[in-house]
Amino acid sequence: MAVHNDDRYLCDAIDSVLSQTFTDFDFVIVDDASTDRSASILSRYMVADPRIKLVRNEKNLGLTASLNRGLGLCTGRYIARMDSDDVCISSRLELQLHYMKANPDVVAVSCQAEVIDPLGVPIFQTQNPTAHDAIFEELFRANGGVMAHPGLLVSKEALDRIDGYDERFRTAQDLDLYLRLGMLGRLANVDDMLLRYRQHLGSTSLAKRAQQAETARMIVNEAYSRMNEDMPEDWEFVHEEEESVDARLRWGWNALRQGQRGSAARHTLRALASDPFNAQGYRLLACCLRGLIR
Repeated sequence: MAVHNDDRYLCDAIDSVLSQTFTDFDFVIVDDASTDRSASILSRYMVADPRIKLVRNEKNLGLTASLNRGLGLCTGRYIARMDSDDVCISSRLELQLHYMKANPDVVAVSCQAEVIDPLGVPIFQTQNPTAHDAIFEELFRANGGVMAHPGLLVSKEALDRIDGYDERFRTAQDLDLYLRLGMLGRLANVDDMLLRYRQHLGSTSLAKRAQQAETARMIVNEAYSRMNEDMPEDWEFVHEEEESVDARLRWGWNALRQGQRGSAARHTLRALASDPFNAQGYRLLACCLRGLIR
């Protein structure tokens, strides 16, 4: 697990790993030069549980390089990924290890996830394909989300063979990793919901969207080249992030439907702070006050 300024959610993430039903593991954590309370939180956990192996980057290296640094400290036969703002279901490691041992041709397995908003309110559950061919097809469309990255369990031998993450890619590093792993063996998802995956606001910057599209195209093009195939001329990257105000309003309506008026109101007020003239925001706020849903 790599950590950078995630003190708001960090304790929940760590607790969910330490409370796994399978207990024989080392927990390698890389603090990527956090400037909030993350460092002190991590230090307390390291003293309390000897399974935690903590290292700190002297300067911020970014996620990809931090993950590779962590991989260099891992000695187990299998490596599980985790993010510092998500939550594992307690049986996650046990079930995924059982799957890997029962399917020796599989080099990496993820799981279904319950996607939650920043306040922890459930949004939906994924229904990602479980079979290699269907997963691989989605990866060639640049859909890295077809395997939840913080829900990944992977063979260390396979990771060593591909030299871990490619540090050219500061984003979409999971997409590249999966495409290279899929050349070595089969990929899979278990059909169990083993992760609560926190959704965050994406940047609305056109420049960033262009950068994401360029990175995805490069990764997929290289995957086609490894297969000695040409990338289709009509291939395009279509996985754009929604506007931040729209996301907050969507989360607000979702929370209100589940009876969580306080969470709905907080999302609504943050949306209106960004767009004070948004009519949908005022409609949602009125429903929050009345306890109604549309």
